[in-house]
Amino acid sequence: MPAALGRFRSPGRYTFVLNGTGLMGGTETRYGTDYRSYKPQDQGQVAPSDYGYGADSPFFGAVTSYGPFPLGMGLRAQRKSNAALDLQYDHTLGVDASVYPLVKGPDVTLLTPGTTDAVNGVVKFLKVGAVFYAITGRYALRRDSDTSWPVEEDITGPFTAQPVALDAVAFYSNALAAPYGFVARTDTGADAGYFKSVTGGVWSTNASLTARAFAVVGREFWRAYDTNVLGKCDTDADPINGLNWSGDNAFTIGDKSSPIVRLATTAAGILLAIKTDGVYTLDESGDDVKLHSFFPDTDNGKAVTRHGNHLYVGYGSEGFWRFDETGQSRQGVGPELLTDGSSVVTGVVTACKGTRFGLYAGFYKPDTGAAYLCKFVGVTEAGTPVWHGSLTQSLPSKVTAMEVDTAGADAGHARLYLGFSDGSLGWFTLPCTPHPADCSSYRFTTTNGTLRIPTWDAGFGANVKALDTASVTGRNLSTSNYVSVRTRTDPAGSWTPFSDNFDSGQREEVAFAAASSATVLDAELTLVNAANTASPEVTGFGIRHQVQTPYRQVYVIRVLAENDLRCRDGTRFLLGADRVRDVVETAHDAPGSVPLVLPEGDAVRVRVKSIEKTVAFEQPLRRPRSAFALECVEVSTSVVYGTHARLEALGSHAALEARTHAQLEAL
Repeated sequence: MPAALGRFRSPGRYTFVLNGTGLMGGTETRYGTDYRSYKPQDQGQVAPSDYGYGADSPFFGAVTSYGPFPLGMGLRAQRKSNAALDLQYDHTLGVDASVYPLVKGPDVTLLTPGTTDAVNGVVKFLKVGAVFYAITGRYALRRDSDTSWPVEEDITGPFTAQPVALDAVAFYSNALAAPYGFVARTDTGADAGYFKSVTGGVWSTNASLTARAFAVVGREFWRAYDTNVLGKCDTDADPINGLNWSGDNAFTIGDKSSPIVRLATTAAGILLAIKTDGVYTLDESGDDVKLHSFFPDTDNGKAVTRHGNHLYVGYGSEGFWRFDETGQSRQGVGPELLTDGSSVVTGVVTACKGTRFGLYAGFYKPDTGAAYLCKFVGVTEAGTPVWHGSLTQSLPSKVTAMEVDTAGADAGHARLYLGFSDGSLGWFTLPCTPHPADCSSYRFTTTNGTLRIPTWDAGFGANVKALDTASVTGRNLSTSNYVSVRTRTDPAGSWTPFSDNFDSGQREEVAFAAASSATVLDAELTLVNAANTASPEVTGFGIRHQVQTPYRQVYVIRVLAENDLRCRDGTRFLLGADRVRDVVETAHDAPGSVPLVLPEGDAVRVRVKSIEKTVAFEQPLRRPRSAFALECVEVSTSVVYGTHARLEALGSHAALEARTHAQLEAL
């Protein structure tokens, strides 16, 4: 007689229910259990291939240890399994990570002259003899001291509208036997844009010659005028005299739809005409040749500098490019190539200047109006540009001019001068050594600087990590030069600072808050200093953690496969050996996972990894039967169905009778 309801837990009459079919199970030995299970080995049992932090098992406790960042900024999230091997950070604000140890960025002096052009901004810097000028759209500002930049010349004068300055260059003419400065102006307005010149503080406006841009190539002085025409004058001829710019030395560059913006020379001395629609040169016969095309834009070509053997030119949203000595070959090296780049420090290059230890550039983010100072140090073997920054906090406005000059600097040093679109100025002393901390004249910003680590997942992006401690190492950590750290476990969440600063000795380790864990983690280091003569010198940052793997099991079950079997309630088992074989083979071949209900009623989803034909003992008779041994790897755990306790939870027999058969099966 069949047993009463509730005598057997789900799967009821059967030992197992596999993929919806009830099956009878056997035991491995006469007195064995219905099945056995075990936790499969994970990477905690993997032997490391090398030693170091990467050899520590993340399942028992490992450290992600960041050191130098030779690949620069622009990585928003960890890519490699060991985050430290990415060798990149997200971005900085006021931190210089182009050197190692990491230090604060430069102490930039900002000044708005009493009179300036806030509409056209600073166009160029100009050095004539010993006099240093900032050329704005309307005014030539003479540097008398760091706090005094008076107007020496009204570029428009005597007119209050156009023309305004476009370019400026210094040139020593043998014919004039004196250093001169030349300022090109727009070719509209009352005096038709005739260029201005200055020597010894005396300015004059040329009576017949206009200019949009200037360049010095060897012993020749070049000017661009009339939108798309080039002219040249020999160094032994007076460049102020229009007769020395003969028609034989005039060359047309492209058409008038795009004006010449700058004239530049390559390291090999080849003249390039930078127009808003591309880069041109002259062939041996004097005909123009368009080397490179770009989408026309009024701001194209204004950021130009030579650094090493390359010429760098900014073409706005078309990118930042470097050209070889011939001008024929170009390579994109701009921040636009950092496709996984920071969402904070980004934009287009609006000004640039090559220096001894790197190329500095101003980034401008058009959608926010933010500007940043960044540093380019080269290109990887894969062709990816390496940028660092921002070396400062967000700048007051777009950087429109840069120049390196000794004006105001300590002996043996130079400054990098910055000109902004609102007519203001800035400068800082360039280090005379590869590492700024080794230069006694270099000054660090005292505004707190931050470095954002790429979003960290320890190489196990789908697993929770228990967070133990964070550590900072440095050469001079103290209460005057220290690092504070804050983290967040949700990219949209709030930041949580550590309870203690990293300000002791060469290494300090601070614990996360109790029971801290994260699937992903954002971390931000803040560098703090008390005086601009020193900076915390950070050599490393570490995160000690443990990876928590989800609990899962491997179930080894034996399914009897003979005719004339009996169910657990004594009734006849209706499936024959062939049908049982079909059921287990179908479960093995099923894509994904299949459900498995265990003798105690637990329901799991498993992937049938292997099937082996074997012998099992039928209980309670303890006699051997043909069987299949199935190794089932748990995919996920489902809920427990069909226990007597669940039926009792209905409260009454009437409530039980009110349920359909399908509803009872779902309990």
